[in-house]
Amino acid sequence: VTKLSNPPSMELPRIKGMGNIVAFVFSVAGYAFFEEFLYRLFIFEGGLFLLGEEGRGKKIGCFLFALGLFAAAHRYMGLGAVVNAFISGALLQLLYLKTGRIEMTCLTHCAYNFILFVVQSSI
Repeated sequence: VTKLSNPPSMELPRIKGMGNIVAFVFSVAGYAFFEEFLYRLFIFEGGLFLLGEEGRGKKIGCFLFALGLFAAAHRYMGLGAVVNAFISGALLQLLYLKTGRIEMTCLTHCAYNFILFVVQSSI
């Protein structure tokens, strides 16, 4: 019988030194910008382009498809992270639909990731 290994721990790194701080900021911002461009522009807008933008059902379908992929991409962190990504992803998608500006979702996502890191580091 093979024993299954434990999932990787979510131990957060300790940041020391200016170089590490700069690298941390760029990584937090980089992930947020990458995810926003992938899930809001490429998948959501690309889906609308391929299906044709007319019709509420198509928008809802593209919304849910992009949201499901965004949530599933966080499954390596556990079920709580998937649920969190689903809820926060829905809010980010609604922000994008309301403003029509990807910069707003990028900055909001970046701020959210940073706050989440600070809160998790203090626990």
